[in-house]
Amino acid sequence: MLLRNQEDLEVSLLLSSEKSAPRKDAPRYYGTTSGVLLLLFIAGTYCYLFATTNGNTEKLGFSLQEEKISSFNLFVFAMTYEPGFCFHKDWDGCVHPNQEETKSLTIHGMWPQFEDGTWPQFCSKETFDQKIIKEFGDELKKKWPDENNIPSDPFASTKLYEHEWSKHGTCSGLSQESYFRAALASYVTPTPSTFIGEHYGSEVNAQELINAFGGDGIAFPQCKGKYFQGISFCFDRDKNNGQPTTGPTRCSGGTKKDLEKQLCKGMIDLEPFLNL
Repeated sequence: MLLRNQEDLEVSLLLSSEKSAPRKDAPRYYGTTSGVLLLLFIAGTYCYLFATTNGNTEKLGFSLQEEKISSFNLFVFAMTYEPGFCFHKDWDGCVHPNQEETKSLTIHGMWPQFEDGTWPQFCSKETFDQKIIKEFGDELKKKWPDENNIPSDPFASTKLYEHEWSKHGTCSGLSQESYFRAALASYVTPTPSTFIGEHYGSEVNAQELINAFGGDGIAFPQCKGKYFQGISFCFDRDKNNGQPTTGPTRCSGGTKKDLEKQLCKGMIDLEPFLNL
């Protein structure tokens, strides 16, 4: 049970005492040694938990989140083909697209993941720090744009970064600075680097796309029907510093099965922006 505030703690202790109460047909021990010991046990437990969290009962629940953070073993790194993502969307950045996004993929997010395909999310209430925009603005604009914005005003909205940090970054075990720096550093460039631009607005065999981004088991291009949406990768989590390792690794287990559900096959379309 997650104990997130004083009220939750009191309710939990009340439930614990109710579960310990005797049945109506059992002998009663009110006022006896057993009853006193039970009350002392409850009081002692409360005092211990209160003391070990410095009076902050929110930390009682967060310890369970810390366990989730410490136990995940990989990151799913998702990259987006913006023309495919923007198809039939009226977001500002889709209506007025950036010409550079016809030449390369952009970052969608970097997500802590368990190998069985499940993941932790919303692990704390820490809000997005706008200083991240100041520190990484140039790279974010190029590698991780928010399609809520037009290219001439790329940070009018920071909804994308706020969402990615709140849902996924808070579970990474990294500071905000480290999280965004690691995600930007994990950007995957195809071979050749001009692959996306060369096939923009045309058809390509899905296997060619897979080969350009690392090969089978490494690159998982995602499609809706025959329309290309982006590519997902797996990055191992470094056991020493918690960072994603350098370069994608082979996906396995439940994560691989999930990524294969929308795997592109055969000839696929890299459709163009409607307004370019």
